[in-house]
Amino acid sequence: MARKLKKVSDLMFRAMIGWLLLAALIPLFVLTFYLSKEEAASVKPVNEVLDQKILPLLLKNSGTLKIWSAACSTGEEPYTLSMLLSSHPLVKDFQIIATDIDDKVLQSAQKGKYHERSLQEVPDQIKQKYFTKEDSSFYTVKDEVRKHIQFKKHNLLADPYEKQLDLIVCRNVLIYFTEEAKEEIYRKMSSSLKPNGVLFVGSTEQIFHPEKFGLTSADTFFYQKKGL
Repeated sequence: MARKLKKVSDLMFRAMIGWLLLAALIPLFVLTFYLSKEEAASVKPVNEVLDQKILPLLLKNSGTLKIWSAACSTGEEPYTLSMLLSSHPLVKDFQIIATDIDDKVLQSAQKGKYHERSLQEVPDQIKQKYFTKEDSSFYTVKDEVRKHIQFKKHNLLADPYEKQLDLIVCRNVLIYFTEEAKEEIYRKMSSSLKPNGVLFVGSTEQIFHPEKFGLTSADTFFYQKKGL
């Protein structure tokens, strides 16, 4: 009975982190001004697909993952991915490379310090486990979350790409590029993935002909590189 209760508790905890991931991956103004809690709950969240389908797919042959959070802005995405992976039963170890072209936002991301307003929808259990309250208004991400993340500056068009990646998360940034630039970036990202690795894009960045880049659709917004 105790083991069953612990399993249920772990699943509930992962679900809460999943909703935190959803909040990190969807622009905040959309959640705040366009979706009620009931509307958000009625849509199958991307975090559910990532947690229950994509991660088990990537972890079939190994318990370790190498992940790239591209255009990570102020860090919410890579930190939340680290929280999710830390609690996933199949993950033994992981590395997240978090990049952005903007020095200012990278400095903010590295600090991992967020105003309480940014975390007002985050359950208290998550705050207590993964954040330290610095004063009455700010929370800082704990070292156990930070230790898996390397922040660095990167230009998607000009700089070399990492290799042998299991997962690339690049959301809500390619909409600002020309079609020609998008194709170049998709080709480079596909080349950077391991066979069977996955590219995770934004809701406005659907790839209509993924086969051009050696990819196939694994689920909505998820594209898998063809295996050897």
